[in-house]
Amino acid sequence: MVRPTEMMRVLVRLETRPDGGLRVWSDDVPQLVLSGRTPADVVNDIGPALEVIMSALLGCEVQATPLTPFRGYRSLEEPGVARLSAMPAVGAGFREIEFAAACA
Repeated sequence: MVRPTEMMRVLVRLETRPDGGLRVWSDDVPQLVLSGRTPADVVNDIGPALEVIMSALLGCEVQATPLTPFRGYRSLEEPGVARLSAMPAVGAGFREIEFAAACA
């Protein structure tokens, strides 16, 4: 398997579910599909999930880091932190977070 030598950008889309939960997916990494009732938990799982999936696909240890300036990445529940609803909508009401992924 070829080991990439440069950073890859991965666009992750977020959509609020009717029950207030969150659904996450990526056209760049189709294996990434997350969904849960607590948006903060789902958002916090994006980076680790990308790392596991891309490491398996690429055959190297991948590190994924959010590129989108989104202070709420680690916890959507902290006072004064940007909320998912404050992120600009894209397309059909989706929100997006961009990640950098590279072999360590």
